[in-house]
Amino acid sequence: MIARTIRALDSAAEGYAGNVTVLLIDNNSRDATAAIAEASFAQPHIIGKVIREGTRQGPCLNTGLRLTETDYLVRVDADTQILPGSIARALSWFANPRMGVVGGLPLVPGTGPFDSARQIETLVKHGFYSIALQGVHSVVGVPGMLAVYRTEVIRELGGFVSGMNGEDTDISMRIGELGYDIMVDPRIRYISEVPVSLEHLREQRLRWFRSVLHISSRGRQMILGHRATMRGRVILPYMLFNSARRTAMIPLIIYGILEYFLGSGPLGLMMWQPLVAVMLSASALVAMLACLLAGMPRAILGLPSYISFRLLRGYFTLESMLTIRVNHDKTALP
Repeated sequence: MIARTIRALDSAAEGYAGNVTVLLIDNNSRDATAAIAEASFAQPHIIGKVIREGTRQGPCLNTGLRLTETDYLVRVDADTQILPGSIARALSWFANPRMGVVGGLPLVPGTGPFDSARQIETLVKHGFYSIALQGVHSVVGVPGMLAVYRTEVIRELGGFVSGMNGEDTDISMRIGELGYDIMVDPRIRYISEVPVSLEHLREQRLRWFRSVLHISSRGRQMILGHRATMRGRVILPYMLFNSARRTAMIPLIIYGILEYFLGSGPLGLMMWQPLVAVMLSASALVAMLACLLAGMPRAILGLPSYISFRLLRGYFTLESMLTIRVNHDKTALP
């Protein structure tokens, strides 16, 4: 996979007039990743080198930041293949001096059991909601799968946070709170791997869903402080509410099913329509609209799997909330 990632970077760099240097941070790999990467760097449009770093993800990102010598930093996950033209298009947004971070639209490989559901999920989140939030300057996060930053701004903020989930959303949020713009351009596209096993999907989603609480805790002054912004006073609280709603989905459905089949007497009032509404909700309609607006109407065919995926996602959210560790040391993560 790392060879495909590097070849994709080279293809994307071909359409960019400037120099592109690739720093591959090798974080404790025990296989042939480093050797494959070094051999793959023999490409015409990029200059690359492997940096070995034996710490956790946050320090690894800051190692890359420390070694970056350019005005702009493109963060790419190892399992992400950037499509041609994406680097040039992303960097064109930085002609605006207030642009702080730019992201795009993830696409799926199309070969895994969860790919069709994941594609609708990305179209809804990154191709629909993020575009809407740009209208009120309230985008919270750009995913680290592909994010382009103004290097000096990340350094001004002290780099990437470590010791929590969601460091990519955290840095984007803090860049936005400095007054810089956050752009999600759905025409900047890249292929990002999707878990192919239920266990891998579970591990991924527990991290992602816990990150909402980590980010909100770290940015609690945005919610509770005197300086009011749309991002802090509306969007972050809504994200917390949405996590709570998703956490309650599975217990509500179980209760509704039991009440529907076992309820009797004057209290047995449950009908099937509310159960269907909880499982489908308005998300199904938004999903269809997002697919059409993205110019991908065939993605609608994955709607049944997306509905099932949402139920599975609800279960993982419930599990993440029940198993999250609470740190009572308020100074541990300032």
